[in-house]
Amino acid sequence: MRPSARSAAIILLAVSVLAKGSPDALAQSNDEILRRLEAKIDALAKENAVLRERVRRLERAKTESAKPEAAQAAAPRTETTAAAPPAVSSAGMEAQARAVSGVGAARASRWTGLYVGGTGGFAWGNPTTATSNNNDTTAFNTSVFVPLNPAEYHTKTTGWTAGALVGVNHQLNNRLVVGLEGDFSWADITGAINKTAICSGYNGGNPNCTYTQSQKLQWLATLRGRLGFSIIPDTVIYGTAGLAAGRVSFSHSLRTAGFAGTFTAAATGAETKAGWVVGTGIESWLAPNWIVRLEYLHYDLGTVSSTAPILVPGPTGTSARADFRVYGDVARGSLIYKFD
Repeated sequence: MRPSARSAAIILLAVSVLAKGSPDALAQSNDEILRRLEAKIDALAKENAVLRERVRRLERAKTESAKPEAAQAAAPRTETTAAAPPAVSSAGMEAQARAVSGVGAARASRWTGLYVGGTGGFAWGNPTTATSNNNDTTAFNTSVFVPLNPAEYHTKTTGWTAGALVGVNHQLNNRLVVGLEGDFSWADITGAINKTAICSGYNGGNPNCTYTQSQKLQWLATLRGRLGFSIIPDTVIYGTAGLAAGRVSFSHSLRTAGFAGTFTAAATGAETKAGWVVGTGIESWLAPNWIVRLEYLHYDLGTVSSTAPILVPGPTGTSARADFRVYGDVARGSLIYKFD
């Protein structure tokens, strides 16, 4: 206890004793008074010590409770700091920038580059053949081959193709892809017709008349431009158009048989023709460096013509002509390897 507090307590006790005015109290010795005062002072000192200890405990508890709050308040700042890029040298920052830009460049140029592949599919068509002849003036002023010739026939063709392709693409951005592609395919696309009728006779009568024709596309090659659109990063749909060429073989014949005599007109041949091709397709990444494709093409190689002289004993100097249209459609699949 402080001296000022001890003095105040002694004065208050003395005043209390004097106020009572008791003769016994006045007769007490100074030692007794001092003993009581010291006991009182000691009790007050102990109580004061207890109070001070309570205050210290409260202050410690407050300090301990404040630490978790401070840690929680600091936690977001710590996470932000951890998520922030670590301090690196300028060379490291440049390397990181090149890595990020490299990923973007790879996405923007994934389709760019040279590729090769194999292709195969199914083909079909319904080309027309126009026939004519110049023996329309006979003894009876009639064509021996009417109604089979002149006429127009549709030769349904079907078959297969198998070959190889090579091309190059350039990806303009994340969506557009342009390219140039060439391919060559062996083919067996054939069709034939056989018609029989009663024809106007030569030198009288009505003999049987038969007309046959066939055509076959032996190979097909194309050189095409391509324009594609990436619908998703791994898949492109595209349109394509360009030049086409192919080798077509053909045959046709006319034959009469009857009491007026038998005679024929027949010819075979083959010709390489050039034309055009258009189509569309879709292709998608199958694995690193490997692409799978489905494609449709329509080709048109124009017309091949053949003239067959009518043999004796038919009308002298007469002939039969056939103009074959060569066109069709191809649906095919391709497996492609793209070079890095």
